[in-house]
Amino acid sequence: MPTPNFLDRASTSLSRACLLISLLLLAEPIAVRAAQVAQCTEERLRIALSHGGTVTFLCSGAITVTNTIVISTNVVLDGTGQSPIIGGGNAVRIFTVNQGVSFTVKNLTLAGGADTGAAGTNGTAGASTSGGAIYNNGGTVTLVDCQVSTNKAAGGNGGDGVVQLNGSGGGGGNGGSAKGGAIFNAGGALLLTNCVFSGNTASGGDGGNGADGRSGGDGGNGGGASGGTIFNTGGGTVISYDCTFSGNGARGASSGLGGARNGLGADGENGVPGNSLGGGICNESGTVTILFSTFNGNIATGGQGGGALSGAFSETGGHGTAGGDASGGGIFNQSGALALTNSTFYENSATGGNGGNGGDGGTEGFGGSGGNGGAGGSAFGGGVGNAVGGTVTAVNCTFSDNGASGGTGGTGGVSGGLAGNPGKTGASGPSNGGGIANTGGPLTFTLKNSIVAYSRRPGDGGSGVITDGGNNISFDFYGPGIALTASTSFTNADPYLGPLANNGGHTSTTPIIDNNSVAINAGNDAVSLPTDQRHVARFGRSDIGAFEFESVLLAISGDANQVVISWTTGLTGYSLQSTPGLLSASWTAVTNPAVVVGANYVVTNNVDEASRFYRLSK
Repeated sequence: MPTPNFLDRASTSLSRACLLISLLLLAEPIAVRAAQVAQCTEERLRIALSHGGTVTFLCSGAITVTNTIVISTNVVLDGTGQSPIIGGGNAVRIFTVNQGVSFTVKNLTLAGGADTGAAGTNGTAGASTSGGAIYNNGGTVTLVDCQVSTNKAAGGNGGDGVVQLNGSGGGGGNGGSAKGGAIFNAGGALLLTNCVFSGNTASGGDGGNGADGRSGGDGGNGGGASGGTIFNTGGGTVISYDCTFSGNGARGASSGLGGARNGLGADGENGVPGNSLGGGICNESGTVTILFSTFNGNIATGGQGGGALSGAFSETGGHGTAGGDASGGGIFNQSGALALTNSTFYENSATGGNGGNGGDGGTEGFGGSGGNGGAGGSAFGGGVGNAVGGTVTAVNCTFSDNGASGGTGGTGGVSGGLAGNPGKTGASGPSNGGGIANTGGPLTFTLKNSIVAYSRRPGDGGSGVITDGGNNISFDFYGPGIALTASTSFTNADPYLGPLANNGGHTSTTPIIDNNSVAINAGNDAVSLPTDQRHVARFGRSDIGAFEFESVLLAISGDANQVVISWTTGLTGYSLQSTPGLLSASWTAVTNPAVVVGANYVVTNNVDEASRFYRLSK
């Protein structure tokens, strides 16, 4: 299938995304067999899955697998009516899906799956990991109405170095990387509908320390972490529809420390800490389409830089190592295509790792100077970060209260005597693009009908070259934010957004809370979908952002021998009330049934009834 093109029309991209889902589902052979899990045990589950076809449940409860279940034939696993929990006991991955196989999961919870890398020994590297709940090796995985929580991919720690035969200290092993805390999608299709992903993590393994010796061994590098929930690669496809990604995280690991010399050699150098990419989703060389979805409270955190050794004799102390970088608290995209429509990014963050402290100066003689602290790691793209070769297009999206914070510089070492000077504190890491960021080589980040507002740092809503596709809002309390160029866009204009809340629909949204918002009726209908994120119909000219402002319209009209009272379709939480008079009004709920006529909810009264007044109350 061709890559969805959001640059022409958002509705076209939705049609293509839906077509892709339809084609993938149609390509799945019709299940001719059915099996049931009568008792919620691992054995019964394995037996049922081995038959293929559709598997349903006659039990509810938790099933903990002790070894990963390999899906090698087309299966539909349906927990409807029972909603069982399938987990890995925080010890094993739950499912691996083979190439070319279709695996559909409905109304289930996948929790506690883990792919944990073995630690290295004697200076060897820790094992890398991927996909705590599901490893999709080129198959088609469909999740519908599922909860996916507290799964993890955790790289193994590097082994500490050992003394070599020549007396030198051996280097520490590198920490293992971690990709896809819940799901690793390797060249396959991952189709998600009305799912919640929460508390999933990808964590790199710490680098091993170098051994002391004639010359100290170097510390190992910390493992990187990518995709706290999902890692997509190898041309894989991910489509998220009506999903929530909340409280997931990716954490780069600390570097190993260099060993100390005890001869005429040099101290070992610290390793490099791990970077963190995509607290929610990391897309590398694949295609990701996000529709009607929310990313809230996801975090990408760079690894901690290592502290330095003190200077020997009267020498200067070592310099601390810089912290690891972090990008894409919600989503990180590199060398791939990311399309976002009618989606909200709220309170996601990217945080660089802190720099390591400088070593103290040597204390012999007149003393040596303290070493400088390491710089803090950089952070960019608190909501979404786009890097080399990536293409991002956001249509009718809202980015609110996201943040990018560079790491704190390490403290300088103290002087070892009168002749020495204290080391300098390391520089704080750069903080770029609290809402969105575009950095690196050839890449594009295009906004249409979207809002970027209330980033956590002054004047830092966006970073890099952002292409203004028109009808956007950039607002920062402290400065102008993104320099938008289109005549239909607004810079430094408050959209008046409320906090993230349940405003109807499958996912939470940040509502427009004031009818003075410049977002109202300022969108481009040519690129808007007919509904907002909640699937509430957009009426009049479309609003900017994921949320369509609900101007509560109550109308009264005559129709034959009846009076028709109608109000705006799609409103939630309101009740129709009436009163016979406004003086000393006594409002009571209208209990006669409302019917839907066209696009309106309608209540009818006979014209010969007593006069009444009506209102909508919430």
